[in-house]
Amino acid sequence: MPNELLDMLLEPFIRHNKSVRMIAATPHALAGLVINTPSDLPETLLCAYDEGERKTLLVLENGAVLFTRQVPSECRGWNTLDRQNVTMTIDYCFQTLRVRPGGAIAINSEDPPPPFVAFEPIIASGFPANIITEYPAQLALLTYPLPASQNLRPAAYCSALREQDLIKNTSLGFIIATACVILLLLVQGFLITAMQADLDSLRQPPALLHNVITTHQKAMEKRAAVEPLISILNSQHAEPSVPGLLATLALAPLTDVTISGMTAKRDKDAIVLSLTGAILKPSLAGAQSQLEALSTQLSNTKGVTLGNRTLDPQNNKFSVEATHKP
Repeated sequence: MPNELLDMLLEPFIRHNKSVRMIAATPHALAGLVINTPSDLPETLLCAYDEGERKTLLVLENGAVLFTRQVPSECRGWNTLDRQNVTMTIDYCFQTLRVRPGGAIAINSEDPPPPFVAFEPIIASGFPANIITEYPAQLALLTYPLPASQNLRPAAYCSALREQDLIKNTSLGFIIATACVILLLLVQGFLITAMQADLDSLRQPPALLHNVITTHQKAMEKRAAVEPLISILNSQHAEPSVPGLLATLALAPLTDVTISGMTAKRDKDAIVLSLTGAILKPSLAGAQSQLEALSTQLSNTKGVTLGNRTLDPQNNKFSVEATHKP
Protein backbone atom coordinates (compact mmCIF):
# COMPACT_ATOMS: atom_id res chain seq x y z
CA MET A 1 0.00 0.00 0.00
CA PRO A 2 1.60 3.34 -1.01
CA ASN A 3 2.78 5.66 1.78
CA GLU A 4 1.01 8.59 0.12
CA LEU A 5 -2.36 6.97 0.79
CA LEU A 6 -1.40 6.06 4.34
CA ASP A 7 -0.13 9.59 5.03
CA MET A 8 -3.42 10.97 3.76
CA LEU A 9 -5.32 8.66 6.12
CA LEU A 10 -3.14 9.60 9.09
CA GLU A 11 -3.23 13.37 8.48
CA PRO A 12 -6.50 14.17 10.35
CA PHE A 13 -5.43 12.04 13.32
CA ILE A 14 -2.04 13.77 13.48
CA ARG A 15 -3.72 17.18 13.20
CA HIS A 16 -5.96 16.42 16.18
CA ASN A 17 -3.13 14.77 18.18
CA LYS A 18 -4.69 11.30 18.16
CA SER A 19 -2.52 8.18 18.09
CA VAL A 20 -3.26 5.46 15.55
CA ARG A 21 -2.26 2.04 16.83
CA MET A 22 -3.26 0.01 13.76
CA ILE A 23 -4.12 0.43 10.09
CA ALA A 24 -5.56 -2.70 8.53
CA ALA A 25 -7.08 -3.56 5.15
CA THR A 26 -10.78 -4.38 5.38
CA PRO A 27 -10.52 -7.70 3.46
CA HIS A 28 -7.91 -9.06 5.90
CA ALA A 29 -9.97 -7.95 8.91
CA LEU A 30 -13.11 -9.60 7.48
CA ALA A 31 -11.14 -12.74 6.68
CA GLY A 32 -10.13 -12.99 10.35
CA LEU A 33 -13.79 -12.71 11.35
CA VAL A 34 -14.85 -15.45 8.91
CA ILE A 35 -12.14 -17.99 9.72
CA ASN A 36 -12.66 -17.56 13.49
CA THR A 37 -16.40 -18.24 13.26
CA PRO A 38 -17.19 -21.97 13.53
CA SER A 39 -19.15 -23.17 10.45
CA ASP A 40 -19.29 -25.93 7.80
CA LEU A 41 -18.49 -23.56 4.92
CA PRO A 42 -16.21 -24.77 2.10
CA GLU A 43 -12.49 -23.92 2.03
CA THR A 44 -12.86 -21.67 -1.04
CA LEU A 45 -15.42 -19.02 -0.25
CA LEU A 46 -16.78 -15.85 -1.81
CA CYS A 47 -17.51 -13.15 0.79
CA ALA A 48 -19.49 -9.97 0.20
CA TYR A 49 -19.50 -6.79 2.30
CA ASP A 50 -22.24 -4.23 1.78
CA GLU A 51 -21.08 -0.64 2.36
CA GLY A 52 -24.13 0.98 0.76
CA GLU A 53 -22.53 3.00 -2.02
CA ARG A 54 -20.26 0.12 -2.94
CA LYS A 55 -19.89 -3.60 -2.48
CA THR A 56 -16.66 -5.36 -1.55
CA LEU A 57 -16.20 -8.90 -2.88
CA LEU A 58 -13.34 -11.12 -1.76
CA VAL A 59 -12.38 -14.73 -2.31
CA LEU A 60 -10.94 -16.72 0.60
CA GLU A 61 -9.06 -19.99 0.26
CA ASN A 62 -8.07 -21.70 3.50
CA GLY A 63 -8.44 -18.36 5.28
CA ALA A 64 -6.15 -16.42 2.91
CA VAL A 65 -7.38 -13.56 0.73
CA LEU A 66 -6.83 -14.49 -2.93
CA PHE A 67 -8.80 -11.79 -4.69
CA THR A 68 -10.55 -8.54 -3.78
CA ARG A 69 -12.87 -6.41 -5.86
CA GLN A 70 -14.89 -3.29 -5.06
CA VAL A 71 -17.85 -2.36 -7.28
CA PRO A 72 -20.11 0.68 -7.06
CA SER A 73 -23.67 0.25 -5.80
CA GLU A 74 -26.79 2.35 -5.70
CA CYS A 75 -27.84 1.64 -2.12
CA ARG A 76 -27.79 -0.98 0.59
CA GLY A 77 -29.18 -4.35 -0.42
CA TRP A 78 -28.59 -6.43 -3.51
CA ASN A 79 -30.32 -5.29 -6.72
CA THR A 80 -29.97 -6.70 -10.21
CA LEU A 81 -26.77 -4.76 -10.95
CA ASP A 82 -25.17 -6.01 -7.75
CA ARG A 83 -26.06 -9.63 -8.57
CA GLN A 84 -24.59 -9.23 -12.07
CA ASN A 85 -21.34 -7.98 -10.54
CA VAL A 86 -21.27 -11.03 -8.27
CA THR A 87 -21.77 -13.37 -11.27
CA MET A 88 -19.02 -11.59 -13.22
CA THR A 89 -16.69 -11.92 -10.24
CA ILE A 90 -17.30 -15.67 -9.96
CA ASP A 91 -16.65 -16.09 -13.71
CA TYR A 92 -13.45 -14.05 -13.44
CA CYS A 93 -12.18 -16.21 -10.58
CA PHE A 94 -12.80 -19.37 -12.62
CA GLN A 95 -11.42 -18.08 -15.92
CA THR A 96 -8.41 -16.12 -14.67
CA LEU A 97 -7.52 -17.52 -11.24
CA ARG A 98 -8.72 -21.05 -11.94
CA VAL A 99 -10.56 -20.94 -8.65
CA ARG A 100 -14.26 -21.71 -8.24
CA PRO A 101 -15.76 -20.70 -4.87
CA GLY A 102 -17.70 -23.50 -3.24
CA GLY A 103 -20.03 -21.12 -1.42
CA ALA A 104 -20.84 -17.46 -0.84
CA ILE A 105 -21.73 -15.48 2.28
CA ALA A 106 -22.94 -11.95 2.85
CA ILE A 107 -21.16 -10.76 5.96
CA ASN A 108 -23.45 -7.87 6.94
CA SER A 109 -26.71 -8.60 5.15
CA GLU A 110 -29.62 -10.08 7.07
CA ASP A 111 -31.54 -11.51 4.06
CA PRO A 112 -29.13 -11.75 1.10
CA PRO A 113 -30.22 -13.13 -2.30
CA PRO A 114 -28.84 -16.38 -3.78
CA PRO A 115 -26.10 -17.53 -4.07
CA PHE A 116 -25.34 -15.84 -0.73
CA VAL A 117 -26.24 -17.25 2.65
CA ALA A 118 -26.47 -15.18 5.82
CA PHE A 119 -23.42 -15.01 8.06
CA GLU A 120 -23.82 -15.06 11.86
CA PRO A 121 -20.51 -14.47 13.69
CA ILE A 122 -20.04 -14.85 17.43
CA ILE A 123 -20.32 -11.38 19.01
CA ALA A 124 -18.71 -10.87 22.41
CA SER A 125 -20.77 -9.49 25.25
CA GLY A 126 -20.84 -5.71 25.51
CA PHE A 127 -21.41 -5.06 21.80
CA PRO A 128 -24.84 -4.19 20.39
CA ALA A 129 -26.52 -6.83 18.23
CA ASN A 130 -26.58 -4.68 15.06
CA ILE A 131 -22.85 -3.89 15.11
CA ILE A 132 -22.18 -6.61 12.55
CA THR A 133 -24.43 -4.77 10.08
CA GLU A 134 -22.79 -1.35 10.38
CA TYR A 135 -19.20 -2.02 11.47
CA PRO A 136 -18.16 -5.62 10.67
CA ALA A 137 -14.50 -4.73 9.94
CA GLN A 138 -14.11 -2.79 13.21
CA LEU A 139 -15.78 -5.64 15.11
CA ALA A 140 -13.38 -8.10 13.51
CA LEU A 141 -10.33 -6.05 14.54
CA LEU A 142 -11.55 -5.68 18.12
CA THR A 143 -12.47 -9.34 18.44
CA TYR A 144 -9.61 -10.89 16.47
CA PRO A 145 -6.66 -8.45 16.29
CA LEU A 146 -4.33 -8.89 13.36
CA PRO A 147 -0.65 -9.70 13.92
CA ALA A 148 1.88 -6.88 13.95
CA SER A 149 3.17 -7.97 10.54
CA GLN A 150 -0.19 -6.94 8.99
CA ASN A 151 -0.18 -3.50 10.59
CA LEU A 152 0.02 -1.01 7.70
CA ARG A 153 1.29 1.99 9.66
CA PRO A 154 4.37 3.60 8.02
CA ALA A 155 7.73 3.00 9.70
CA ALA A 156 8.34 6.76 10.08
CA TYR A 157 5.00 7.21 11.86
CA CYS A 158 5.71 4.26 14.20
CA SER A 159 9.13 5.72 15.05
CA ALA A 160 7.64 9.15 15.76
CA LEU A 161 4.93 7.55 17.90
CA ARG A 162 7.53 5.68 19.96
CA GLU A 163 9.45 8.89 20.52
CA GLN A 164 6.25 10.64 21.56
CA ASP A 165 5.44 7.83 24.01
CA LEU A 166 8.97 8.02 25.39
CA ILE A 167 8.65 11.76 25.93
CA LYS A 168 5.26 11.31 27.63
CA ASN A 169 6.54 8.56 29.92
CA THR A 170 9.67 10.55 30.75
CA SER A 171 7.60 13.64 31.52
CA LEU A 172 5.25 11.59 33.67
CA GLY A 173 8.20 10.08 35.55
CA PHE A 174 9.69 13.54 36.07
CA ILE A 175 6.36 14.84 37.38
CA ILE A 176 6.05 11.90 39.79
CA ALA A 177 9.66 12.36 40.98
CA THR A 178 9.08 16.09 41.46
CA ALA A 179 5.92 15.40 43.44
CA CYS A 180 7.82 12.94 45.65
CA VAL A 181 10.58 15.49 46.27
CA ILE A 182 8.05 18.18 47.12
CA LEU A 183 6.31 15.78 49.49
CA LEU A 184 9.61 14.93 51.17
CA LEU A 185 10.44 18.63 51.51
CA LEU A 186 7.06 19.28 53.11
CA VAL A 187 7.56 16.42 55.56
CA GLN A 188 11.09 17.64 56.32
CA GLY A 189 9.80 21.16 56.85
CA PHE A 190 7.12 19.87 59.22
CA LEU A 191 9.72 17.89 61.20
CA ILE A 192 12.03 20.91 61.41
CA THR A 193 9.16 23.09 62.61
CA ALA A 194 8.20 20.53 65.26
CA MET A 195 11.84 20.23 66.38
CA GLN A 196 12.17 24.01 66.59
CA ALA A 197 9.04 24.14 68.74
CA ASP A 198 10.51 21.48 71.07
CA LEU A 199 13.77 23.41 71.34
CA ASP A 200 11.91 26.61 72.12
CA SER A 201 10.00 24.85 74.87
CA LEU A 202 13.25 23.51 76.37
CA ARG A 203 15.15 26.79 76.07
CA GLN A 204 15.62 28.51 79.44
CA PRO A 205 14.47 32.10 79.84
CA PRO A 206 17.24 34.76 79.92
CA ALA A 207 16.65 35.61 83.62
CA LEU A 208 17.06 32.00 84.74
CA LEU A 209 20.13 31.55 82.55
CA HIS A 210 21.69 34.72 84.08
CA ASN A 211 21.09 33.41 87.62
CA VAL A 212 22.72 30.08 86.72
CA ILE A 213 25.78 31.84 85.27
CA THR A 214 26.09 34.10 88.35
CA THR A 215 25.86 31.15 90.74
CA HIS A 216 28.46 29.24 88.72
CA GLN A 217 30.87 32.20 88.80
CA LYS A 218 30.53 32.52 92.59
CA ALA A 219 31.18 28.83 93.05
CA MET A 220 34.27 29.06 90.84
CA GLU A 221 35.57 32.00 92.93
CA LYS A 222 35.12 30.01 96.17
CA ARG A 223 36.89 27.06 94.61
CA ALA A 224 39.78 29.24 93.50
CA ALA A 225 40.12 30.52 97.09
CA VAL A 226 40.43 27.09 98.70
CA GLU A 227 42.33 25.31 95.93
CA PRO A 228 45.82 26.29 97.31
CA LEU A 229 44.96 24.83 100.72
CA ILE A 230 43.60 21.68 99.15
CA SER A 231 46.77 21.33 97.07
CA ILE A 232 48.98 21.71 100.19
CA LEU A 233 46.97 19.12 102.12
CA ASN A 234 47.01 16.72 99.19
CA SER A 235 50.77 17.10 98.81
CA GLN A 236 51.33 16.49 102.50
CA HIS A 237 49.14 13.43 102.54
CA ALA A 238 50.63 12.15 99.35
CA GLU A 239 54.26 12.24 100.63
CA PRO A 240 55.35 9.37 102.88
CA SER A 241 55.90 10.38 106.52
CA VAL A 242 58.19 8.49 108.94
CA PRO A 243 56.30 9.66 112.04
CA GLY A 244 53.05 8.71 110.35
CA LEU A 245 54.36 5.25 109.60
CA LEU A 246 55.61 4.75 113.17
CA ALA A 247 52.27 5.95 114.51
CA THR A 248 50.35 3.41 112.44
CA LEU A 249 52.80 0.57 113.02
CA ALA A 250 51.25 -1.86 115.53
CA LEU A 251 53.63 -4.58 116.76
CA ALA A 252 52.26 -6.77 119.54
CA PRO A 253 54.81 -8.29 121.96
CA LEU A 254 56.04 -11.70 120.80
CA THR A 255 57.47 -14.33 123.14
CA ASP A 256 61.27 -14.57 122.99
CA VAL A 257 61.51 -11.93 120.19
CA THR A 258 63.77 -9.00 120.87
CA ILE A 259 63.99 -6.06 118.42
CA SER A 260 67.41 -4.52 118.88
CA GLY A 261 67.34 -2.03 115.97
CA MET A 262 64.99 -0.20 113.70
CA THR A 263 65.80 2.12 110.79
CA ALA A 264 63.38 4.09 108.61
CA LYS A 265 64.64 5.89 105.51
CA ARG A 266 62.71 7.82 102.91
CA ASP A 267 63.31 6.76 99.34
CA LYS A 268 61.46 8.99 96.83
CA ASP A 269 57.77 8.25 97.40
CA ALA A 270 58.27 5.40 99.89
CA ILE A 271 59.84 4.61 103.29
CA VAL A 272 62.17 1.66 103.67
CA LEU A 273 61.86 0.11 107.14
CA SER A 274 64.45 -2.31 108.53
CA LEU A 275 64.13 -4.33 111.76
CA THR A 276 66.95 -6.34 113.38
CA GLY A 277 66.99 -8.44 116.54
CA ALA A 278 67.19 -11.94 117.96
CA ILE A 279 64.79 -14.77 118.70
CA LEU A 280 65.50 -16.71 121.85
CA LYS A 281 64.17 -20.11 120.81
CA PRO A 282 66.15 -23.30 121.23
CA SER A 283 64.93 -24.78 117.92
CA LEU A 284 65.22 -23.40 114.41
CA ALA A 285 61.54 -24.21 113.72
CA GLY A 286 60.40 -22.18 116.71
CA ALA A 287 62.56 -19.25 115.68
CA GLN A 288 61.20 -19.41 112.12
CA SER A 289 57.60 -19.46 113.44
CA GLN A 290 58.19 -16.35 115.53
CA LEU A 291 59.77 -14.59 112.54
CA GLU A 292 56.69 -15.37 110.46
CA ALA A 293 54.45 -13.95 113.18
CA LEU A 294 56.48 -10.72 113.21
CA SER A 295 56.25 -10.50 109.41
CA THR A 296 52.49 -10.98 109.56
CA GLN A 297 52.13 -8.05 111.97
CA LEU A 298 54.15 -5.83 109.65
CA SER A 299 52.14 -6.83 106.56
CA ASN A 300 48.87 -6.07 108.36
CA THR A 301 49.90 -2.41 108.58
CA LYS A 302 48.23 -0.39 105.80
CA GLY A 303 50.60 0.42 102.92
CA VAL A 304 53.42 -1.89 104.10
CA THR A 305 54.90 -4.47 101.75
CA LEU A 306 57.38 -7.05 103.05
CA GLY A 307 60.81 -7.38 101.50
CA ASN A 308 63.84 -9.51 102.40
CA ARG A 309 63.82 -11.60 105.57
CA THR A 310 66.83 -13.42 107.01
CA LEU A 311 67.35 -15.71 110.04
CA ASP A 312 70.82 -16.83 111.17
CA PRO A 313 70.55 -20.42 112.48
CA GLN A 314 73.78 -20.08 114.48
CA ASN A 315 72.69 -17.30 116.80
CA ASN A 316 68.99 -16.88 115.79
CA LYS A 317 69.52 -13.26 114.78
CA PHE A 318 67.08 -11.94 112.19
CA SER A 319 66.52 -9.00 109.87
CA VAL A 320 63.32 -7.92 108.19
CA GLU A 321 62.88 -5.25 105.47
CA ALA A 322 59.57 -3.65 104.51
CA THR A 323 58.47 -0.83 102.19
CA HIS A 324 55.74 1.62 103.07
CA LYS A 325 53.83 3.63 100.47
CA PRO A 326 50.98 5.92 101.52
